[in-house]
Amino acid sequence: MFGSSLGLMSWSQSSGVGVSADCLTQYQELKLKKKLKFIIFKLNDTNTEIIVDKTSTESDYEQFLENLPEDQPRWAVYDFEYTKGEGKRNKLTFYSWYTSLSSKPPILE
Repeated sequence: MFGSSLGLMSWSQSSGVGVSADCLTQYQELKLKKKLKFIIFKLNDTNTEIIVDKTSTESDYEQFLENLPEDQPRWAVYDFEYTKGEGKRNKLTFYSWYTSLSSKPPILE
């Protein structure tokens, strides 16, 4: 389940913030169809809904990190690929991005 996997659904239910349908669509593209490498989510301008900020097929981890803003909080999913034994593996990695330079969304104040 998308919401359970990201923790966005349970957080949004307790905060009153919704999750856009596009978040689920893009997550399915990443998880099931393997069409994306990462998704970055953010709050919309009115702080009422979590929306997709960026998606990418770029597999370079440094490129992913460069897409996370220094001054704004974000949530993200990255499809991390690694080698174990003789085979390649993938793990979805979930991020809650918040730096000391990030502005605090009004709903978290």
